[in-house]
Amino acid sequence: MTTAALRRWRASSAAASLARSPATPICSPRQPPNFPPEEWQARGYVLVAAALNAITPAQRERLLPLVRARLAEDRIAVRAMALEAFATLAAHEPGLRDQAMEMLEQHRHSTDPAMRARARMMLPILMRADTRPPR
Repeated sequence: MTTAALRRWRASSAAASLARSPATPICSPRQPPNFPPEEWQARGYVLVAAALNAITPAQRERLLPLVRARLAEDRIAVRAMALEAFATLAAHEPGLRDQAMEMLEQHRHSTDPAMRARARMMLPILMRADTRPPR
């Protein structure tokens, strides 16, 4: 199974898990989703899945505040997934690329192994995006 296929499977599994949980509203129309603390993996996987599936610039623009909020989380794993989501958005939005490159460079030298690994993984993807036209 490829890495992308594994991420999609994990995201769909997290979404299915959330669908089976008790019917408590996790967001209102005016507020971004607020998953309970024990659903930290779901926060990360849903964020990455949303970034991978954001096709239009408007969708990517709406997702950006949620990604930025997750970049400030306490859990390192959620921040690492948010870094991946931000880099994925920046790969398709030229206006975000400089900021994403700075973030990736900063996190390549982080003391957190997860952040270093994610930054190393996303850097070539973002660099390749500079040569492609925006979709």
